[in-house]
Formats: sequence, C-alpha cells, structure tokens
Amino acid sequence: MGGAREPKRLVMSIIENAINDMGVGGKGNWNMRFSRSTWWLIAAIVVIVAVWGSYFTVDRHEVGIVTRWGAIKYTVGPGLHFKIPFAETATMYRTDIRAFQLSKVNTYTIDNQELDATFTVNYRVPAEQAERIFREVPDFEQRLETLTLDRFKAEIGKVNVTDIASRRGEVGKRVLDVLQKDADRLFGLMVTDFQINNIDYTQQFRQAVDQAAIAKTLVERAEQLKRQAEIDAESKKIAAIGEANAIRERARGDADANLLRAQAEAQAIKIKGDAEASAIAAQAAALQGNPGLIELRRAERWDGKLPGQVFGSAPIPFMPITPTQIPAPAR
Repeated sequence: MGGAREPKRLVMSIIENAINDMGVGGKGNWNMRFSRSTWWLIAAIVVIVAVWGSYFTVDRHEVGIVTRWGAIKYTVGPGLHFKIPFAETATMYRTDIRAFQLSKVNTYTIDNQELDATFTVNYRVPAEQAERIFREVPDFEQRLETLTLDRFKAEIGKVNVTDIASRRGEVGKRVLDVLQKDADRLFGLMVTDFQINNIDYTQQFRQAVDQAAIAKTLVERAEQLKRQAEIDAESKKIAAIGEANAIRERARGDADANLLRAQAEAQAIKIKGDAEASAIAAQAAALQGNPGLIELRRAERWDGKLPGQVFGSAPIPFMPITPTQIPAPAR
C-alpha cells in the first residue's frame, strides 16, 4: 500500500529553500517583502507541483483508492488517472498473489507435545474489497498474520504429535479452509494457499521416536525370524511327507513286482507241471497200447557192454529172448 506525496508540504519546503537561497529574511519570517522575481519563482514552483500532483498511474496488478480530504471518492483500476492537486490523494493496493512466511512458530499438540513449525500463506486483495480494506483494516497484513497463527495453533491442538508427519497435508487443508472463511469474513482478503514447510520436534521426542523405531525394528525382525522358522518347518514337513510317500510307493512297487514275479513263477511251474503231466499221460497211454515199449527203451539206453564184475547179490542185466529169436545151428 502506498500514498501520493503531499504537495502542500513539498511546496512549502521548496518555497522556504528558495527564500533562504536568495538570502531574503530568516526561515519562517513571512512579513518580509519579496522581489518580483521571487514571486515569479514561487508561482512557477506552485504550478509545477500542481501539475505534477494532478495525475497518477495504477499498475496492472494494482487498484487505486482516491480520497478527497480523507473521504473515499472512487476506486480506479490500472492506467493513467487525474485528481485534484492538494485535495485528493491516491492510495494503491496490490491485487496480485502475495505471500508471507512465519518461522519457528511454537505450539503444542493435543497430547501436550511441543513443536516448532514454519509455514507459508499466499493471499491477495480482491479489487472489489479495496474500499472496505482501506476503511476497516489498513493494517491487514499484520492482522492476517495474527489470524493465521491462531488458526494454525488451534488445528495443531487437535492432532497427536505422532500423526503430524503423516497428516501434514490434512492439517494444512483444514487450516486453509478456516483461513479462507475467516480472512474473507473479517478482512475481505482472499487466502489462496497454506503450506506447512517444516516441523521441528523437541530433542526428547526425537529420541523417543528413535527408540520406538528401534524397538519396532526388533519386533519386526523377530516376527520375520518366526515366519522363516515356520516356513522352514513346513518345508521340512513337506519334504518328510514326500520322502515317506516315495518310500511307500517304492515298497508298493517292490511288492507289486514280487507279486508279479511270484505269479509268473507259479504260472511257469503250472505250465511246466501241465506239460510234464501231459508227457507222463502220453507215455502211460503209449505203454498201455504197446507193452514192449519198456524193453525198447532199455535196449536203446544199453551201450552193449556187459558188466566186468558180477557180485552174488548184484542184478544181472537180462534181455528176454523168445525161442523164435534164437538162430538155428549151422550144419
């Protein structure tokens, strides 16, 4: 916010300096007689100052409030404007987004833990609210800072210290919502953004957090070892079951193989017995039909040699010869 320079004070200062430079009387002595050239100089100065104070410019990110003898007359936007010299004054307000940052803001959480925070607030002066701000809150910047401190501490006081880091965005959003409503209602300002830049915890809290993190790590490690042991035991159990199943299958296979071998051997013995029985039956049938077959077999098996020694009790091979088989004596 800025104001135009007061032309009246400037004119009086220039006139007094001119009088002193010309060596006419002392400072503040207005009862003296001035020369014609002095009056012309004074008149020229007054005209220059009047012309200089009759216009002003408003930048593209500003709005101007024109007052006449302290009373608001009208509001102007960007551009070149004119006013009555000495009587009217133009005060400028920036309408672009501005920001301020507060550092090391000390506050407490709901669980009575102390912390220091740094945050940034972005805001702007709406052009349509410029007259209200000029009349009611000329120190709006200081008031907005005070309001932000109060609303921030109120929201932090609703959160546990352990949840600050994980809920920083949520806390910032709640502060922004409250600021937007209250800043507009109380001051006519528009708050566009609120950011929590940094949070510093106490040394005791950081140590407690470190110890809790270490304890949590140890618990997680123990849980991991427990799960690993359970996995190893389950793996060994599965391996034992698999090995038992394999042994059982091998035993079943061996038993099946032995059964098949026994069945095959029994079948072979049966076939061999059947063959031998058939052979014996055939031989028996042959003997019944041809009684001399036995003697034929004996003759076939005899090598034609008589025993060299015959003992009294030893059997003597005998081949029955019928009378018709004895040849007649020669004559």
